[in-house]
Amino acid sequence: VLAGIAYLLGLFVMPTMILFAMIVGVFTILQFIMDTVHGKTSEYILILNVIIFIIAIIGLLLFGLKNSGMDLSSYSIGHIYADIGMIGGTLFLYLLQCYLKKKSWYYYPVVVGGAGLLFVLFLYFTNPQLYTLFVSDLFAFFGQAPVTDTVQEARGWSLDLAWTTFNYGLILMIGGLLVMLYNNIRNERPEQIFAVIWSVIILFSTWQHVRYEYYLAINAALLSAMVVGFFLERSWPIIQPLIPAHTPFDETDTYSDTDDAYPSKKSKKQKKTQPQRSAQEKSGSLHIIPTILVVCLAILFASTSINYSYTNATNYPSIMNPDWKETMEWMQNSTPETGIDYYSVYSKNGFTYPNNSYGVMSWWDYGHLITTVGKRIPNANPFQQGVAGSSGAAAYFMDISENSANSILNKLGTRYVVTDIEMDQGKFWAMATWFNATESVDPYYTTLLVPGNGNSVSAASFNKQPYYLTMISRLHNFDGSMTEPGKVYYVVYADSTITGMTLPVITDAEEMTPTAAREKAAQYNLNATSGYHAGVFSASVISPLETVPALHNYRLVHESPTNVFNSAAADLKYVKTFEYV
Repeated sequence: VLAGIAYLLGLFVMPTMILFAMIVGVFTILQFIMDTVHGKTSEYILILNVIIFIIAIIGLLLFGLKNSGMDLSSYSIGHIYADIGMIGGTLFLYLLQCYLKKKSWYYYPVVVGGAGLLFVLFLYFTNPQLYTLFVSDLFAFFGQAPVTDTVQEARGWSLDLAWTTFNYGLILMIGGLLVMLYNNIRNERPEQIFAVIWSVIILFSTWQHVRYEYYLAINAALLSAMVVGFFLERSWPIIQPLIPAHTPFDETDTYSDTDDAYPSKKSKKQKKTQPQRSAQEKSGSLHIIPTILVVCLAILFASTSINYSYTNATNYPSIMNPDWKETMEWMQNSTPETGIDYYSVYSKNGFTYPNNSYGVMSWWDYGHLITTVGKRIPNANPFQQGVAGSSGAAAYFMDISENSANSILNKLGTRYVVTDIEMDQGKFWAMATWFNATESVDPYYTTLLVPGNGNSVSAASFNKQPYYLTMISRLHNFDGSMTEPGKVYYVVYADSTITGMTLPVITDAEEMTPTAAREKAAQYNLNATSGYHAGVFSASVISPLETVPALHNYRLVHESPTNVFNSAAADLKYVKTFEYV
């Protein structure tokens, strides 16, 4: 019952708690097979799963289904179907186990595997929705998509990130898994089998999406405790006598007061237990070195983690970007009210926005700032809502046509557009990926290696003209004004196949006017050696390659104080706010 309540509370935090139901499902199948191999039945698993998932079903129905369809990433009826599937699947495994009880053990896993395959095929041909729910969504959950890399906490794990988070705990985790597997070779322990399956699945989930480090932390602690406890237990006959407060006798050597009156009886007991103690001490001495090593790793794990967390918290406090804070405070105080009470609770069903409501277009990263500090309604938010699709933030900021960009704002009821230098540069690739995952940044800029002193090279990005025509560039770089081209670079570069480098390498570069650069590049490419190319690029966000036309329906209404160039020669503010008129 407590497990069912715990699962339900987790589900109320996030719908993807369904992952833990999947862990239970994997354990259920494997444990049923192991019990069958050992000639046992698995009533205990049937009782557990029925109680846990009936509680989950009742609790979710009382909570209410918030979304239509069967998406497991939302509070939909898909969760009810999944819970019913867990109960029905466990009942099937139990009845099959009873039916095949007198057969050889290998019949059971073969029939289970065959039944599972037939069930998947049955869903595929008869109910595509349930097939998607139970099969396709599972692979999608553990898979990666191009847009996943644009979300910091959804990116895949790497060895350096893993070591930063868990350091020596990674070694202890592996040791804990090996200890539990070793324990089950000698004596079956279902709770440890469950812990192994749980840890492996969460580890794989973390490898696919770094946000699951939060859940892996629990497994890291438990697995580390397992391996430390395992070796301490075996080294205890050596460690125990070294503890000053301990008596010189083991529990096996205790005797009654009457033994003092009978020395011969005491002598016989000591002689009898001496070989046993000697064997324990010999066994303990074999484990003392790995015990010292494991304990040292545990101390390093704790001290390194505490030191890293303390240093990170004191040196890099999580503070709001001051330019965004200033902009959002201006927005709250200087823009019209939306007609929505920030502190009121509104029912989703039948809700309509007041006539004076409007939205604020920005990249999804800043949606919560717009809501909480600006007290305005963002068109996109950090749940990645309002990002994708023909009317999403990515489509708007990457659009090169003002008319089609305006149609997006008209559809969304947008009045203000907020841009920043990160959207214009560092996060540009994320917007391009959401807009077109296949082409991504290729139409907008290229990255080349620039030779330095000696044999050193450094990577640098060079913009193409389509970059300057995007809405994000025309707004943030040029304030919506017409802009003439300045100086550009004529660049000759060699492909990676020629240089053996990871990126093309610049062999020649010259700053010149756009017309002269285009003519020279065209002439070079007519007779270029295979693998060599010439192109015209710009290295400055405020210097296009061709004329950028003016926007007609936007006016700059606010700029944050920081100049990103930190120079009087060029003034480009960190955050800008435009009114769509």
